[in-house]
Amino acid sequence: MVCPELKFSCTLWLSHPSLSFEKSAQLVSDAGYDAIEIPAALQANPDKMTEDDAKKIRTILERNNLEVSAFCVIYPRDVRHASLLASERMRSLKYTKRLIDLASNIGARILVWGSGYARNIPAGISREVGTKWLLELLEQAGRYAAERGVTIAIEPLNRYESTVINTIGDAVQMASITHSPAVRVLCDTFHMNIEEASLRDPIIEAGRMLAHVHVSDSNRAIPGKGHINFREIFGALRQIGYDGYVTLEAILGTEISSDLAAARKFLQELSVDRG
Repeated sequence: MVCPELKFSCTLWLSHPSLSFEKSAQLVSDAGYDAIEIPAALQANPDKMTEDDAKKIRTILERNNLEVSAFCVIYPRDVRHASLLASERMRSLKYTKRLIDLASNIGARILVWGSGYARNIPAGISREVGTKWLLELLEQAGRYAAERGVTIAIEPLNRYESTVINTIGDAVQMASITHSPAVRVLCDTFHMNIEEASLRDPIIEAGRMLAHVHVSDSNRAIPGKGHINFREIFGALRQIGYDGYVTLEAILGTEISSDLAAARKFLQELSVDRG
């Protein structure tokens, strides 16, 4: 069985953050991907981007025949969702809304809600209170996103990167509490390999709440270079009828084009594997 309408995307920020968007788009397009994932804080920060900048991004996308799968790395390093200061929490919400507007403008339908530094609960704030503030942000941002056709995908991050929301179950619970159809979940195979007891079961648990997928191997290299069982993961995606993007988010070697092409071939073969 083939995953329905499965499309492949890539983001290069993890190993090549200094590459221009134009160069990144060219590399991703030449390797045969359908879309690119944009690190917003690096290349599409709504506090700094003008309409001319947004138009340039749209032009580059059109020239390279690419869609935007998502915005990732969405928050600057100084944003704190669970700050003791109400003004900082309000700043976080306003920034998120501006990001939603920009995503809608450019055509990015997913915001990857990872950025562990932004959502971590600071020392001196109880987990209960910190989680309450995170939920308030997600609820308000979710309502705003729903009106603009954008989905916020909560990304579980491993315990070394985030003090909260480490598993897909955590993300499903958080998304469910918001009662917003625009707040869903993401699975990232690198983080799953650290935190989950199974690669298959959490995907099945997420079901239709799964809005986005990130892939890299156990060592953060391209799939096939570590020990993650991607056949099991793609089998689970087929079982739930997942029809979103599968985005390569890996640390690439010096031969970027070769790694991108090899990963694309590996993922394509998995998507049609009937085994």
